[in-house]
Amino acid sequence: LEEKTVGHSDHVIVIGYGLSGQLLTASLKSLSIEVIVLEMNADNVATGKDRDDPVYYADATSEEALGHAHLESARAVVVMINDHKAAELATFLIKRTDWPWWCEETGVTTLMVVCRYAACQGPQPLELVSSLLDRDPSCLNKQSKQNCTALTIAAEEGNAGMVRLLLDRKADINFVDTNTGRNTLFYAATSGHREVVQMLLDEPGLDPKRGGANLVRFKAGSKGKAQDGAQTNIDKRTILMTTCQHGYQDVAKLLVEARADAWLRDGRGPAIIIVS
Repeated sequence: LEEKTVGHSDHVIVIGYGLSGQLLTASLKSLSIEVIVLEMNADNVATGKDRDDPVYYADATSEEALGHAHLESARAVVVMINDHKAAELATFLIKRTDWPWWCEETGVTTLMVVCRYAACQGPQPLELVSSLLDRDPSCLNKQSKQNCTALTIAAEEGNAGMVRLLLDRKADINFVDTNTGRNTLFYAATSGHREVVQMLLDEPGLDPKRGGANLVRFKAGSKGKAQDGAQTNIDKRTILMTTCQHGYQDVAKLLVEARADAWLRDGRGPAIIIVS
């Protein structure tokens, strides 16, 4: 491993090459982000070699293996294994090493990466997120250059446990993407995640003027016809309009019960009844 990874820096280390690890590896490669994968299952390693993925047979609970993967110069580490004790130990070892937690080029944090790819990984990512926030609380509400936060990503992925953890850590539930007018509730509702939508609507810190179903106008300076006070995005559609357009009726019902205005019109004129 050490000989094959000489010269690696600013890369992502993925621990585990199950289905989620494979998807994450493919995504990182598509973004031209260098990646090293550590895996203990020989069959998974063979699968990675067949796909020409940089998968190495190595034990991530070993400080030596993490050292050979150049942990000290990695941009991020993502733990994607189902073994609770192994994940806990790997996380402990990672925490002992100083390495970057934020990519200046994209604004993406390790926290965001975990929130994006952790939906099917059980409790381990929650523990990793807690560790990340204990070490660097400032990453909680950092924004990427695509105007995402860890909370908006977790909401879009429908990871209710992750959303709950971030809210308990005081993530900004009222964050609004100034480029699109989208808030956390938009990402959850228009992805059809009813449990997360209900959680956000029930949150005491939700500001109806910023985080709620009827928020602010869409992008400042736009010439749409939506009324003031309507939560709209750059497409001049409210949360309720877009949710109905995607066919998420149970989520739309929650929004209506939360006083989302069903009679607002988008920039082209149609109201929600026409859109749906």
